[in-house]
Amino acid sequence: MSSGVRTVLLATLGGLVLGVITLALRDVLPGDWSRLVNSGAVWVVGAYAAGALIAVLGLGGYLVLNSVLDVAFTHSS
Repeated sequence: MSSGVRTVLLATLGGLVLGVITLALRDVLPGDWSRLVNSGAVWVVGAYAAGALIAVLGLGGYLVLNSVLDVAFTHSS
């Protein structure tokens, strides 16, 4: 099995496990804690996108792009 296929399978398995944990905790935890668990999926998507950009651009390219986007969104008003 190639490393690319293995990576995709591991990422998919990790996503499924995280989804199951999220569903289980959402029903068990009270009020605000339940909302916090439910928002975990959003953070996983951001982390996945950052990892994909680092793989494509390298760490230096990612940091430059991140800085440009940070300035663009922070100072736009």
